[in-house]
Amino acid sequence: MCVCIVRLSKVKDVLQFHNLGQKLFGEAVLGLSQGSVSELLSKPKPWHMLSVKGREPFVKMAAWLADPMNVSRLRICHDQQKGQRPTQN
Repeated sequence: MCVCIVRLSKVKDVLQFHNLGQKLFGEAVLGLSQGSVSELLSKPKPWHMLSVKGREPFVKMAAWLADPMNVSRLRICHDQQKGQRPTQN
């Protein structure tokens, strides 16, 4: 599966639009630190230059973008981290 890395810049736009941090996204969706997420989004490498392991976060980001409940699920994770009840969209 070849993931269009340019399209994945939309992840950053969606996170910013919904006021969700890269730290939350990285930990909840990718299992990575905020710094790693920032690096992936700002300086993506060409697909053909990535190892199988290097492609994993991009595949996860593509799956997250395709999920219609992506923001809702991330908000639930955020609320659970804060010890709050889930917010409604």
